[in-house]
Amino acid sequence: MKVVRLPGIHHDGNAVLVSGSLGHLLINAGTSWYQSLQVERIMGQLEGERLDRILLTSRRFPVSGGAAHVAEGFGGIPVHIHPDGQAALETGDFFTTWANRYDSDMPRTATEGLSEEDVFPMGGGEVIPLHLPGHASEGMGFHIPHLSTLVVGALLPRADR
Repeated sequence: MKVVRLPGIHHDGNAVLVSGSLGHLLINAGTSWYQSLQVERIMGQLEGERLDRILLTSRRFPVSGGAAHVAEGFGGIPVHIHPDGQAALETGDFFTTWANRYDSDMPRTATEGLSEEDVFPMGGGEVIPLHLPGHASEGMGFHIPHLSTLVVGALLPRADR
């Protein structure tokens, strides 16, 4: 199993690509500003294979703004978020996604609910969702136990503090 951090561009939250023998998933998609570039970066990592799904750590624009475009770029793959964040993404809510803070529109994004009971086997390991409310009621983290890795999105704003 391989985990690749795709660095954020400008205000984008970092996207994390998780690949295993059973498939590939993306944790967070970044803003809508560089969404086409994000698709190209992911395609370059996948080397002709298909992205299976997107998991979001929150509804906030820096991690979810590009999700609709990335999902469509890979054939309409599912976008998963905690149920508390679904309505904001599906209606393209300008305020609770914080798109207004970035002077941007929030694309309407079709979503599927996500809970701690969902486990994503990747082959050589698995990705386990953890509900981490606090910074946002829908806040999620994704644990990759065999690598002792936890992807938490904006919960930890800077790794150096």
